[in-house]
Amino acid sequence: MRRFLLTVSIITIACLIITSCQSANTFDQLRVPEGDPNIILSYHFYEPFFLTHYRAGWTNLKDFEGKVNYPGQIVLDGKLPEHKKIYNRDMISIFEEHNVAYANWNYKSTAFGIVDDINVPQPKTDILLGKK
Repeated sequence: MRRFLLTVSIITIACLIITSCQSANTFDQLRVPEGDPNIILSYHFYEPFFLTHYRAGWTNLKDFEGKVNYPGQIVLDGKLPEHKKIYNRDMISIFEEHNVAYANWNYKSTAFGIVDDINVPQPKTDILLGKK
């Protein structure tokens, strides 16, 4: 990947190159040329997985009955939406503090969307729109 990015950046000096990892778990393995203002890193992550994917039907957590801790609090089923909202607020404040651009995974989805499948805004919508 590094050799590819170097080659492309030499050939296309004036173009932006957006690159990413193969999966969320490989960000620490991504190597790009340092100091090149034309390379933009795109990434995503799932941590803390037990909170972000609590009982998600496509994961091994779909039948999870245990407690989830975030941050230092036990998250119960009834409080999960509020804690996911706190998580989103925390992540955005970290991104803003370090001048990192951010976007939501997708627009329309009950699992990760800004609006659900029938266009109802999710709890994180106001946070993403800067209405903390």
